Amino acid sequence: MSAAQAADHRARSHPGERAWLPVGATSAPPSVGVMYQVVGDPADGRIVVNNFGSGTGALFARFATLLGDDFGDDLRRGCGRCGGAGRRGS
Repeated sequence: MSAAQAADHRARSHPGERAWLPVGATSAPPSVGVMYQVVGDPADGRIVVNNFGSGTGALFARFATLLGDDFGDDLRRGCGRCGGAGRRGS
């Protein structure tokens, strides 16, 4: 693990030539995906984060059927309250 962390730190000083490209209208919006579990009473608001991802969706889409029919709408509303677009299909 420490060797992987050291390699990550070394790579940060050289992000690659594409890191400096301009951002424009066709760029993907910044996003992140988080997998988590609620700990104890949901009213306490405590969670355990299991994974952070780039937010591309494919990693999480396979779990959609486990989350119930209303999950997508609930998630969009929650993202909208946090300042996200909450657009259908995004």
